[in-house]
Amino acid sequence: LQFVGEMQGESWLCRGNPEDGKAIWFQLRDGAIIGAAALNNGREVRVLRKLIQSGRAMSEEALCDEGVAL
Repeated sequence: LQFVGEMQGESWLCRGNPEDGKAIWFQLRDGAIIGAAALNNGREVRVLRKLIQSGRAMSEEALCDEGVAL
């Protein structure tokens, strides 16, 4: 389990299924990702850092859809 960014936003979203052993939880503020927790998703941590630094908002549907690239 790896954490990046802040963990005190307005809401959490989950991408993937933790029961399958792989998931990402996003912490949002004003629609932008401010933090994330990655379970067995180490490759995505670098991308998550860049998304957090950019302050760019993504739709909740896109964040939760594993078919959409981060």
